[in-house]
Amino acid sequence: MKESKLPLALAFVATLAGCDDRSDSAHGNRSNALSAVDAPLELAPDLCDDPSKIAFVLGSLLRGGGAPSFGKPNPAQFLRMLAAPTKGPFYMVNLIRFRDRAVYADGRKTDLTGREADALYAPTEFIEAIGARIVFVGEVEDTTLGEEGAWDVVAIVEYPCPLALFAMITHPGFRARSVHKDAGLEASIVMVAHLQPVDDVEPTEMSFPLSVDDPAFELVRVFRYREQAQYGDVPSKTARTGQEAMDLYASSIRAAERQVGVFPKARLTVQGVLIGDGRAWDEVWIDSVRSRAAFDALDADPAVVAAEQHREAAVEDAYGVTIDPVLSSIPKRKQK
Repeated sequence: MKESKLPLALAFVATLAGCDDRSDSAHGNRSNALSAVDAPLELAPDLCDDPSKIAFVLGSLLRGGGAPSFGKPNPAQFLRMLAAPTKGPFYMVNLIRFRDRAVYADGRKTDLTGREADALYAPTEFIEAIGARIVFVGEVEDTTLGEEGAWDVVAIVEYPCPLALFAMITHPGFRARSVHKDAGLEASIVMVAHLQPVDDVEPTEMSFPLSVDDPAFELVRVFRYREQAQYGDVPSKTARTGQEAMDLYASSIRAAERQVGVFPKARLTVQGVLIGDGRAWDEVWIDSVRSRAAFDALDADPAVVAAEQHREAAVEDAYGVTIDPVLSSIPKRKQK
């Protein structure tokens, strides 16, 4: 679906939500409905308790405010979220690259860097008002997969439900603040994701203890999988999907990871990209790594080398970055 079809798509959802001409709609006739959506919702933690409140933000979403300069909105993902406005929580995974110099849409002159402009955006009070919370923030230190220097920061926010997010982004105060984000960011991929269960057992005996000279870090990887796993250059004869090949890779290296001190902090399934460059993504992996020496040892482990064929068969596209997190508090969903 092209970007230009977003208003039409949202209008369709607005009709389903009761914001049409019918006199028996949730907010009366059309003029009453429009006046209702003109008033912003109060940003509060209980927004997810009342799905009918989605009608109050649909008007603002329909009118929109122009696409951001740092990425293209994905209408299909907006529709997925509007279809279940109070379902949650969910996680917004943000890959961020800053401009060298901020560029404001209104043409104002500025000496701000992209980072400095984005710091003026910093919508912490809006996030807290709706009961959301920032659960992960970190500077990219190195690139392990994908284009070198593609991203500067990874940030993840936990939202209680889509309605709360939409109420926030359509609020006039938030929109006024967002001009700084648009000025500061050169590119961003914003993914809507849900937590998967992970093994809650952290290693106790490891080959590589903590070291001041070789500190721990977190490895963030974003994957897009092939529909069918592709082993080698010839057409694959396996019925294994890309996801199944990746699951096989993960299970094959688990013992080696524990031995050296690498364990999963989070696994997230991507429901869809909300803002991006047109590419889809499937999963986000976040691992805690004991040290660079541990990471290099894992890469050379015979079990990992043997399993690498499954990852190569599975993955169509990927980003991988090492992070020194300022904040890392993503909750774990334990294996049942």
